[in-house]
Amino acid sequence: MVWTGHASARELRSYLDLIPPQWIERHSATSLWMEVHRVPYPPGPNTPDPPRCVDLGDVCATFVRTVLQYQLLRQPIIDIATPESWEDVLRYPPQIQIPKFVEDWVPKADDNPGSLPGRPAGHLPPGSSIMVVHNAQVVNHRTNLGTFVVLVTPHDREGVSGREDTSRERLRTAAGLLGALMGRTAVFEPLFDVEIDSTGNTSGITSPTFENPAAFREPDLSESGLGMVELCAARVSSLPAEARHRTELSLRWLYEAMHERDGVFAFLKYWIAIETLAMPDGTRIKPVIRQLAAAYGRPEAEVNRVFAIGRLFSVRGDIVHRGRALRVDQHLLAYIEAVYVDVFAHAVGGVSRMAEQTLQRSGRTAGDLIAGMSTNREPEPGPR
Repeated sequence: MVWTGHASARELRSYLDLIPPQWIERHSATSLWMEVHRVPYPPGPNTPDPPRCVDLGDVCATFVRTVLQYQLLRQPIIDIATPESWEDVLRYPPQIQIPKFVEDWVPKADDNPGSLPGRPAGHLPPGSSIMVVHNAQVVNHRTNLGTFVVLVTPHDREGVSGREDTSRERLRTAAGLLGALMGRTAVFEPLFDVEIDSTGNTSGITSPTFENPAAFREPDLSESGLGMVELCAARVSSLPAEARHRTELSLRWLYEAMHERDGVFAFLKYWIAIETLAMPDGTRIKPVIRQLAAAYGRPEAEVNRVFAIGRLFSVRGDIVHRGRALRVDQHLLAYIEAVYVDVFAHAVGGVSRMAEQTLQRSGRTAGDLIAGMSTNREPEPGPR
């Protein structure tokens, strides 16, 4: 049922004014996760002023023409400090800009209430390193008058704390539905997302995701390491045209996978990279197993059992064909990346044991890594 507000929302007092109270009550929501998109839609006879709200089940979508004010943390620059660069860090400390209106909730260092936590001091032990965040800036932004869609979903319910990843998943699903039925301009530009409580107050500012470089492989920058890269590039260039095009496309998929923050989408992109590289006949995994068997000098049955290629393929099917929303951790992503590296190295005449080494570092089998995934869904709420 479409709900239309009683008055213009051009001077918005609270985001709760955009949501039917009965919808919040029906979901027993004590807090909401909210995501706002810009809709570049010029004023016309269907301009949502007053706002119009549509019930999408576990998501409420409100189109409104208004002026929005919000806060966000701009993407900072992440650097790595070592003992040899520590003097520069002390001389030019990271800049953290926080406007007056959020100072109250920013924690202060225990030993110096006037400073922010993380201000560099002391020294770094030899051989150590530390992440340094530069130019962290909290920004207060006010939009021009425009059209927006405000998506909200129950986060905390009575007696049950919500999970951020699950709430975001529901909002992305709803945004996809709007895009499919109304076109991309219905969810054209994501502006911000935040949790709001039952009084309409925000619980803080959503920060960008930081990744720890120490969690990933260290590049070999020696002359021999760089020479190996040069040799592989030359061998890719010398492949027959069709194989070269598949290999180059697979490398672009690998790059996309490495930079994908959502675990499920990263897994799919890694698998597409493998499929593009080594499965020219469609969905038959036999060529992947055959290449790994040749690379490791083991029987194909043993390779499939140890490296669980068939089970990785089944995970891909669970996601794509059965709609399972799985929680994929960094250990499994590091492993499927290593499988790609081994297959790629064999395809260009090189030698790699990355998959085996990755399993040894994790202390788990490939089957254990796959079995460790869980469904990324909250239990369905009981009858209301």
